[in-house]
Amino acid sequence: MTNYLFAAFHDPGVIPRPNADETLHTEKENNIQTDLAGNYFPSRPPSKTILVRNNPHTSPYCYTCRTYRSPRVVHCSVCNVCVENFDHHCPWINNCVGLLNYRYFSNFVLFCSILCFVGFVGCVLAAFYRWDIYKYQGGLFFAYNIPNFLTGLIAILFGFTLFPFWYYHCGLAMNGVTTKETMRHQHDSEHKEANCGLRFQNLIQAWCGPIRPPVNWNELYEGDHYLKQVEIYKRIRPTLLSNTLTVPKKHIRDHIVSLATNNYFGIAQQVEGFCRTNTTSSKKNISFY
Repeated sequence: MTNYLFAAFHDPGVIPRPNADETLHTEKENNIQTDLAGNYFPSRPPSKTILVRNNPHTSPYCYTCRTYRSPRVVHCSVCNVCVENFDHHCPWINNCVGLLNYRYFSNFVLFCSILCFVGFVGCVLAAFYRWDIYKYQGGLFFAYNIPNFLTGLIAILFGFTLFPFWYYHCGLAMNGVTTKETMRHQHDSEHKEANCGLRFQNLIQAWCGPIRPPVNWNELYEGDHYLKQVEIYKRIRPTLLSNTLTVPKKHIRDHIVSLATNNYFGIAQQVEGFCRTNTTSSKKNISFY
């Protein structure tokens, strides 16, 4: 029960999202542009290559968190956060399994499988002792042991499901990889830095090694911190149109902003037609005011 609570409520290794200023700095540094609707233009930001212990690593851009992900960081679509050493999202604990709660999840699966086998043995022993009492009355024997039969069947099914699952995670821990990396076949080329060289060393490091303390989000941020940062980012982000075009009249500006949510090319055609017909506007240096 303790391992379940730790696995369910412990921070799995969530990476804090950058604030509005850090996001804009990343976009400016990597020449990332957005349109008025906040969508990336003309395409999504490409991945970049970084060095990790002198080994090249492909760092993809997280479109939701608006930052480049570090090695072994994966975005969870259920929790909507980036998690370090992301293994998978477990619906049974309603939490991600990552760097900081992986050992608790593995121990939870192990003890559940042991409990299932113990329960199955208990059901068999209960039926055996009742056989001495009702061995000449088969109908009563089966009637009294229906709960035992059902409980034993459920226990053995869950036991033979959970124990191989735990054994599979033992192999992952020995190889220093996660389920996500195994599914994507990335561990051979991109995650050699995670392998300590010896399988049992990896296992000890995963289950008994020191881990950094979790982030206390309540002390760092207010409850609506990220919502406020998103609003700040939307107000101050440089857009493609605001850097290149000028629309001096408010009703034309509002019309173009409304088009931005649907079709960028419609915006371009609208502005091009406006620039051809309006001779008083500057075509080189224009801004929204």
